[in-house]
Amino acid sequence: MRLFVVLCFAVAVWGGAEASGQYTIPDQTEAKVKFTPEHESKVTKTPFEIVNDALLRNRKREWRKEHNYFEFKNSVQFTQFAYNRNWASGGENTFNGRVTSYLKHSYTNKKLNINTEWDAAYGLSNKDKKPWKTEDQFKINTSFNYQMVGKLYYNFNVDFRSQFANGYNSVDDKLPVSQFLAPATLNLAVGFNYKFDDKRNVMFSPVSGNMLFVNNQRLADEGAFGVDPGKKFKPNIGMLLRVQWTQVILKDKANDKNIIVYRADGQGFYNYKDVPTLDLQQWLDISIFKYLSVNFNCRLIFDDQISRIKEPATDTKPAVMRSGFWQFSEVLGVGLTYKFANKEIKK
Repeated sequence: MRLFVVLCFAVAVWGGAEASGQYTIPDQTEAKVKFTPEHESKVTKTPFEIVNDALLRNRKREWRKEHNYFEFKNSVQFTQFAYNRNWASGGENTFNGRVTSYLKHSYTNKKLNINTEWDAAYGLSNKDKKPWKTEDQFKINTSFNYQMVGKLYYNFNVDFRSQFANGYNSVDDKLPVSQFLAPATLNLAVGFNYKFDDKRNVMFSPVSGNMLFVNNQRLADEGAFGVDPGKKFKPNIGMLLRVQWTQVILKDKANDKNIIVYRADGQGFYNYKDVPTLDLQQWLDISIFKYLSVNFNCRLIFDDQISRIKEPATDTKPAVMRSGFWQFSEVLGVGLTYKFANKEIKK
């Protein structure tokens, strides 16, 4: 018995002395575990997620970018002609400047789409050594669209147009023939909008209200722009057709840059009794370098309640107001253009 106890004690002492260098962990790198599809879904889904402020801000930015499109484009153009006394062909020193501004915001969430646009242009030149306005216009348009089926939407559209500064018949005139809100037009339309994409759509409204404002009593008393003499406001009810179209004609695919872009905005209104009015604007933007571009803009107006003439009375008919004038303007300029868009619209 004593011998057995001594042997056990010796084994325990010897084993403890060597234990620190003998224990190893079995290699499990090649172990394979099989899960059923039900078990795999339970393994991949965690019961909670660690969320911090940075992650929340990032998710908000991604959500805003997914549902919002913002485009901003401004340009400044200058033209100068200078002559000296020995210039055989003659000529007058002139300076022309033009500023344009275009902003677009589009919000899309499931079936709802809200599109807002701002478009403005203002130009000056020196005429007889005095400043002379060559271009002056702005418009704001907001369109609310709710998807009916496919690319067809219910639509409610608000369109407002006017100008910034006074206009005169000549540089020596003191009385303006136009000014801010004289004239101004407001269109409210309910109808349908067929959206090819966010840059191309056709809107038709069988019920539209066209309101003309002349916020100048002297011009209103003269019946300017088609209002009844003495009244500053003239409403009309009719139908409206509007086409907005943006098309990339030439693109540098290597740098993903648009070289030539065509844009058109046409609006026609018919009040069921007079001659329809038309306002069609077209732009052609040619990008030369990153900030240098060539811009061509033309505008065609038929009547639009502005080009009204009065036919005098005759022996067979009384004096009547007729709309028969076409108005056309074009601008070609080279200047600096800055454009920003938060993402590229995929057609």
